[in-house]
Amino acid sequence: MAGSDAGIDSDTAARLHELTEGWPLGLQLALTLIGEVPDPGAELSILSAHGGRLREHLVSRLLANLAPSDLDFLTRIAILDPLHPELCGVVGEVDDAQERLERMSLDTPILIASEQCDWLRMHTLARDALRKRFAGFPVDKQKELHARAAQWLVDHGQVEPAAWHALEAGLHEQACELAERSLHDFITTVMTRGRLGTMTEWLSLLPPAALDRRPRLLLAAAWAMALSQRDVEARQLVDRILAQPGVGDAVRCECALILSGAAFFADDPDRAAALHAPWAKDPPLRDPLLRQIHANRTAFCTLLEGDPALARLQQRQASRHAANALPSYLELWGEFHVAMTHVWEIQMQPAERSLHSILGRAESELGRRNPFACQVAALLAAVVWERNAPAESITLLANRLDVIERTALPACLLLAYRTLASIEISRGAGTAGTGAVGGIACGGFGPRFGANPRLEPVRPSTPAC
Repeated sequence: MAGSDAGIDSDTAARLHELTEGWPLGLQLALTLIGEVPDPGAELSILSAHGGRLREHLVSRLLANLAPSDLDFLTRIAILDPLHPELCGVVGEVDDAQERLERMSLDTPILIASEQCDWLRMHTLARDALRKRFAGFPVDKQKELHARAAQWLVDHGQVEPAAWHALEAGLHEQACELAERSLHDFITTVMTRGRLGTMTEWLSLLPPAALDRRPRLLLAAAWAMALSQRDVEARQLVDRILAQPGVGDAVRCECALILSGAAFFADDPDRAAALHAPWAKDPPLRDPLLRQIHANRTAFCTLLEGDPALARLQQRQASRHAANALPSYLELWGEFHVAMTHVWEIQMQPAERSLHSILGRAESELGRRNPFACQVAALLAAVVWERNAPAESITLLANRLDVIERTALPACLLLAYRTLASIEISRGAGTAGTGAVGGIACGGFGPRFGANPRLEPVRPSTPAC
């Protein structure tokens, strides 16, 4: 696919695979379209845009071949992700949803099996095209179908996705109540799936007084802003929370967690450490999710203070005591912190093994361009570059730099560009292994340690700090 005759480089190949989810039909259509143009990257950008030629091809070549009743059914259930036969029957308003899904899974490449037993997924390309058709439904009909989805999900104990459908249905009070009932899942979804747009919509639709009556929902919104590098908005929300009467130490501690996280993403580790320090020992938190976030934060602060062995010990002790019901996303963050300690100590082999495992799970559970997965890839690319594997480093960073720029810790952004620059310098000089380890071990995790601005060769045995 990435042959030189086609002019498709690693970044374009990764973007193409991401766009089509590796779908053979989608790949074939895309390659047909970009194979005849002088600039495949530019053409792919056009294809990626809403309403691009690839989606037009999909609608005209694939969806047009469906029976009208099947097309209407798929359009209705395109708002669901993932798909359950019973839920699809309720939203699709048909009695034979199970048979339709089984038949279309065999006859079309639109539906694929999910890891969950009775659930299916719809390929992104098809879902996007079908949701565009769904947007043409009357607004009242759209809200009715979202309300149907919300009710079924509530009845089957899936409160968090029900909250999002309730919001789309215009049932704002119900959506808020559901979000508060499933606050663990709600916050985790904000963290892992980046539901910032919907969270912003919640804030704009609800009167300030209504939100002030729901401090837990305000906290979820503050988490969303902090983890989306919107430090000012996070602080404004925290100020509203702390201004309410009767705020206890548990809420104050959680607010400190929110603001210290925002400070890390704002490249202000000193402020982050200062916010965390008063709550570092014996935090007044009872929520297992928050206690795990606190443990992760404590280990990371210890690492920044220059004690990777203690940070690793703290993280592993916290992981052993964590409840089994905690989201795997938080477990992955903890494992990422342990990998960081190995990199800090220039123990590249255990770091690489750990990072490969973390990245595999992150891509499987969250997606290749998820912010966390991209952050792990940035560190792993720097590590594999140390063993003279430039092609692997480039592949790891392909179609990820834009996400890393927007969402990653500043250290990971530094390492991503440093690795690519080192590779280009080594190519120009006809050498390999110039090394980014000085930036990792001594300049990668905070301004206390200066990175080598000239990207000169740095030996692992003589770090630049």
